[in-house]
Amino acid sequence: MTSEEEVSVLTFLAFCTAIGVKLTRAQTVIAGIEYDGIEPEELIVPRDRELAREIFGDVDRFPPGVRRVALNLCGARGGKSYVLIALRLVHLALTVPLDGQLGGKKLAPNEIASALIVAPDIPLAMQTYRFAVGAAEHPLIRDRLIGKPTKKSFMLARENGHRVVVECLPASVGGSSLRARNYVGAGFDEFAFFHDGDFKVNDADIFQAVMPRILPGGQGVICSTPWARKGLMYELHRDNWAHPKTLIASTATTVMMNPAKRDEIAMERLRDEENCKREFECVFMDSAGVMFFSHDAIDRSVRDTVAMGLKWPTPFLDGSGKPGPPPGSEIMIGADLGFRRDSSAIVAVYKLHTGEFVVADVLELKPHPGIPLKPSEVIEAFAAFCKKHQASWLMADQHYVDSLSEELAKQGLSVVPAPTGAAGKAESHVHARTILNSQKFRINPQEKRLIQQMRDIVSRPTAGGGITLQVPRTATGGHGDVLSALVLALSQRAGQRAKDLLPEKPITIEEAIKKQTAEVWRRYETKRLDALAEVVEAEHDRGETMAQQLNPFWTNPEDDRNPWG
Repeated sequence: MTSEEEVSVLTFLAFCTAIGVKLTRAQTVIAGIEYDGIEPEELIVPRDRELAREIFGDVDRFPPGVRRVALNLCGARGGKSYVLIALRLVHLALTVPLDGQLGGKKLAPNEIASALIVAPDIPLAMQTYRFAVGAAEHPLIRDRLIGKPTKKSFMLARENGHRVVVECLPASVGGSSLRARNYVGAGFDEFAFFHDGDFKVNDADIFQAVMPRILPGGQGVICSTPWARKGLMYELHRDNWAHPKTLIASTATTVMMNPAKRDEIAMERLRDEENCKREFECVFMDSAGVMFFSHDAIDRSVRDTVAMGLKWPTPFLDGSGKPGPPPGSEIMIGADLGFRRDSSAIVAVYKLHTGEFVVADVLELKPHPGIPLKPSEVIEAFAAFCKKHQASWLMADQHYVDSLSEELAKQGLSVVPAPTGAAGKAESHVHARTILNSQKFRINPQEKRLIQQMRDIVSRPTAGGGITLQVPRTATGGHGDVLSALVLALSQRAGQRAKDLLPEKPITIEEAIKKQTAEVWRRYETKRLDALAEVVEAEHDRGETMAQQLNPFWTNPEDDRNPWG
């Protein structure tokens, strides 16, 4: 790398060799295929070909154009920020044509091209940026530096007076500030965690703002550990891994990228298996972090409900044969009130004697635009709902307890206040999630609105180990109202016992053996006594016969004649 001509044609792998960076086998396979255009079928070493299948799926050749975006789902501490983003952006800053040689835009005089690093926050972006500074200060490149690198950017000189600035930005800046530029490349670090200052996910905004402005020969590089099964990172990986359509996608665990971390990861697996799967083994986790309720657990609850053969709206019969809570169940009812923008909702859950929680009934009353709900009508409907399920009380948010208690008392019903404050709300939701994850929760597949609200609720950590919960407001109205009612029902430590007694308590194996043994002895004793009675009766008959033969004066009790007459 002693001349501008040599720099402009240098492959990425040759660039790494030139600046003394030694790549692992997996890093070499990824970079060779994604950055230098090597096709998997061209790999000569069998181990490399097999590794390519693990990383990219069973693909022999990639369609033209998909390498414009390289998406890498990588385990943490595997070198993705350093090798796949920082070094690649420096390489692109030195090699992407800037005079329209590839049919693209020719930079205007004094126009500066950009190599962009974007991360969820500025400290993370600056960490990747510092890797790029280290590469640019290598003796073979530092003559290209214009001025001294600042905390967030440095500039490289190119042929014909062109310049490229390598800079870093946080994802919170949004997409609008990224449009008035021309990029030789863009590195999106920890792309699955992009959001703005209000925690609104903005991955699509940034991606769509940058990618159309990448010059021919440039590349967008997306790298991230997985997060939830939601968002652009998950969708792009799902749609392109092993069957590329719009981009080239890879999956590489930490051990693949950096085998030296094997023992460290084994220790982490013992400490926290769920975190290990996400951080190091590239498993999208839908129950952690963003999505509060596991989508897998929700789907399983619906499937298991179908398998149970429950048919709504009256899946259960009470002791008298009428629709209602079955014998031995507990009735738990939660209510969430809203009158103007939000719905009023009430949910009945039966806890069966088997320990299963079944959503038995749901009622949602929606206000119309400009026509709020009438409190009297809502309370009347809630009272009828409780009586239908043989319940004399419900749980509701404390904000409405006073007014609700007074009106429900007229109906012979009472209100139990829900846990208070953000901590109480979080605790109730966590308890509901525990029930869902226990595989004992059942929900009618027709309750699509409630199921969707369970899928939509998200959480994020707060200082001190707490969480905040957010439910998106839908275009059709409502703000997780049915879900709030369900959570209040499930958060009750004990429900109201149904009128009928519990079925016979299951007995242990020892008790069953004793019972069976006692039954055998009872039958044996019955047969023995019957046999003894037959013997006695036979002896009695034989005695009477002998007496008649020996005594001429024997009298038959049934004979009316007087033998002495």
